[in-house]
Amino acid sequence: MIAQDTIDEFIAGCVRSCLGSDQRPRWPATFNVCGDEVATRIVFHGVAGILCDDADAMGDWPSEVKGLVATEARLGALWEATHNPVIVSAIRALMDAGIESVVMKGTALAYSLYEDAALRRRGDSDLLVKPNDLMCAREALRSAGLAQDTAQFGPNFQEVWEYESAAGMTHLIDLHWQPVDSPFILKLVDCDQIWSQKVALDRLCIGAYVPDPVITLVRGAINEAWHLKYGYYADGPRLTGGHRMIWAVDYLLLTEKFSALDWENLSTYCEKTGASPIVLSALEGAETMLGMALPDTVRSRLTQQATPSPQQRYISSFGELARLRADVFASTDTAMALAVMRCAAFAPREHLLRKFPKSDHWPTFALQLRRYAATMTKTISKG
Repeated sequence: MIAQDTIDEFIAGCVRSCLGSDQRPRWPATFNVCGDEVATRIVFHGVAGILCDDADAMGDWPSEVKGLVATEARLGALWEATHNPVIVSAIRALMDAGIESVVMKGTALAYSLYEDAALRRRGDSDLLVKPNDLMCAREALRSAGLAQDTAQFGPNFQEVWEYESAAGMTHLIDLHWQPVDSPFILKLVDCDQIWSQKVALDRLCIGAYVPDPVITLVRGAINEAWHLKYGYYADGPRLTGGHRMIWAVDYLLLTEKFSALDWENLSTYCEKTGASPIVLSALEGAETMLGMALPDTVRSRLTQQATPSPQQRYISSFGELARLRADVFASTDTAMALAVMRCAAFAPREHLLRKFPKSDHWPTFALQLRRYAATMTKTISKG
């Protein structure tokens, strides 16, 4: 059996070759017994499109492995072709309603960094609006043909909207009214800077905007830290398995465009907000995996803050109740604290039935009590 790290190192070498920074590695004969595992890791890492975009990347690979990777790349292209009209329609509906929005995370990266947006595999798009615009934003999304997922439970400041395409695909848009879902983590993100320094993304559509490169990188590092601990969802069950290579590609492509002033702005921002440990972890991961260039002066400044930071501990070691307590005390006003507590306390019946499908005859209050008991049991068992 071939070690997963060995497979990942081979895939990373192939991706580096596609990005023009390394010679293409040959397919190892020892991999002939684990072709399916290689294809599975490529799908996990989100790099099938990048490998298929280079005609030489898989030249000596077994045909069955190439076929599996090509299928994943075609699915990504189909998803992109059917998702693009949905996100464009949503942005235009918000714009027509006089609502500013900012595209975040995967779709922002796909259309600002990649020659073909389909190469940046993802499962949804993320739109940020201002809290005061939330009610009008919901009406705008409904006018664009989207419907809210009322069974969703967990996020404090975001909700899922769905669109059923003619091709039979369900497309998801996460509507955010805060740039991150935790008041405690929100300390790392300058909300005013998101709106004051947003950058036009005309390639997606007129009226589309993304955060500036510094916020984009910091937000990506936060997202990576969370998904490393809790996994992520993409067209199916939660996936786990370490650093995803596509995140490293994001950082590589983003920082390739950095000037000395951009690196200075990133370092200063991290020092001001306390984001240094999380950002350094993400950048060093990309350096190790894909050879991303991290200036020594930037590394030195980012290592000055204590690690693990409070935000890293929140993500990696806090239990549910500890995170709730931290979020309540970190809330900037009473309304935010109440929103956090309400979200934690009251799950919609649809979510409770998903969690306890055999108890569909129970009243909602009883299902809520059962959820509380399960949470307390889990907390106690962790010590």
